[in-house]
Amino acid sequence: EVRFGCQDVVDDDKDDDNGVCVALLPDSQRYTEQLNSSCAVPTRRLRLVLMVLLAGVGALWMASVAGALTHIMPTSSASQTRSAPITQDNMLHELGWLGTIDRLRNELRAIDKNMKKHYKKQTAIESTHVDITELCDLIDNALDVVGVRGVFFELFNNAKSFIPKDKKCIKKGHGVGCGIQDIWWLQHYVGATTAEKLLRDGSLLLDPLTGERINDAKGFMTELHLMQQQLYTAQMSFHSQHAFIWHYLTATMPDLDAYPVELANDFCGDYMFDNKKAKSAHKLIGSECYHGFGHGIFMVLAIRQTNGWDNFTARKQFRPGGDFVPTHETICEGFKICRTAPTETDAPLHYCHGGIRHSFRLLNKKWVNNAEELDALFEAKREMCEAEAGL
Repeated sequence: EVRFGCQDVVDDDKDDDNGVCVALLPDSQRYTEQLNSSCAVPTRRLRLVLMVLLAGVGALWMASVAGALTHIMPTSSASQTRSAPITQDNMLHELGWLGTIDRLRNELRAIDKNMKKHYKKQTAIESTHVDITELCDLIDNALDVVGVRGVFFELFNNAKSFIPKDKKCIKKGHGVGCGIQDIWWLQHYVGATTAEKLLRDGSLLLDPLTGERINDAKGFMTELHLMQQQLYTAQMSFHSQHAFIWHYLTATMPDLDAYPVELANDFCGDYMFDNKKAKSAHKLIGSECYHGFGHGIFMVLAIRQTNGWDNFTARKQFRPGGDFVPTHETICEGFKICRTAPTETDAPLHYCHGGIRHSFRLLNKKWVNNAEELDALFEAKREMCEAEAGL
């Protein structure tokens, strides 16, 4: 079948993606193009045989596409005799797949503008947290309508084509300085909302065309890692993965006092050891997964420090560039937990520290433009904490 996706051209040093949309040709058409470019002039009989074969393949392909479209495209009679308003339950039938994605993107664009408009007002009320309920409601609804594949492959993947980048983002800062309306944070919030929905509902719709569902967090991560290996996957799946891990870990292990080795093995599998790299995003799948656990450990301890368990929800996030400052005890506890990371390689420990440091810089405005100073402080804190622990 013909599928449309975006081939990403990514600079390894940037946390950016520049999507170039391409049509992913069906096997029969791709085969035809390769044949025309690489074969010498065949005999007349061979040409005739090939034409007959390709015509047969093309006819079968057209029949399969026509069958698939009946599931996702509205019929003319349905469009002309529409009597009920478009709702979550009938959106795909009334609008078709592309129409539904377009409608959800329009809603996302409006919510993003609203978040930017009210961001400063919220700062005056709450300097450490931000309310993203409106965005979470959209994500929750989209997961029910187009499923995980629709949200992660279509709706938010390469969303920078219609969501403007926040000019305050630090170049090569991996989200540092970005406001909540920037696509970097929006994609993270998709992960947190998805984790909350899975824990609440017990399963997630994977694909509305097949009705397949994901029944646990390990199954979700497996699907996400398969997406990351596709040619047209951008940064979306990596950003959302980090927040999925930090929300899931915080929600399920509030008393965490050691590295969650079993959960990390379930989520990250053998990717840490096979060095498998995403084709277009140019990121190591295993490294990014373990980096998410560094974020997760930080979030557990940050919620614990602020006594935020009663109000813990994906709809209330720590404010990017806000006033949250982890205490000395919180930082030392983070280092202690990281020391119990898997030891087959030093990568889990390295990415645990990296996730904690990255969270530290993201959430406090003091460190937005002071990376070198933060590095020095982080190392001094680590040595101090280890000395206090008698190490």
